[in-house]
Amino acid sequence: MVIEMRKSGDVTVLDIRGRITFSKGSGELSDTVSDLLDAGERKILLNTEDVQQIDSQGIAELLKAHISVTKQDGQIKFTGLSPRLHEVLTVTKLLMVFDIQQDEQSALESFS
Repeated sequence: MVIEMRKSGDVTVLDIRGRITFSKGSGELSDTVSDLLDAGERKILLNTEDVQQIDSQGIAELLKAHISVTKQDGQIKFTGLSPRLHEVLTVTKLLMVFDIQQDEQSALESFS
């Protein structure tokens, strides 16, 4: 997994590429989000457009990031869901938990 970080106004965008799985980058996403929270960042957008594979550990990473941000009164949103990731989040009922936005522009506009 590769995570590239960039800013768009006061929103930190994390472009995630590759696999979010037990064997590839386990814990890297939650560590990155934790570092952002420690630095005072409270608006985070996860762009998962280039995520090729995700397993149960990867889903746990997404959930852990979501919980960490919301516990600190932040906002975390998701965009760029692949059909497979959309299906996995639907089956796990996390589609109703996560704030999923159609595209990056509407995601950025949705931050209050």
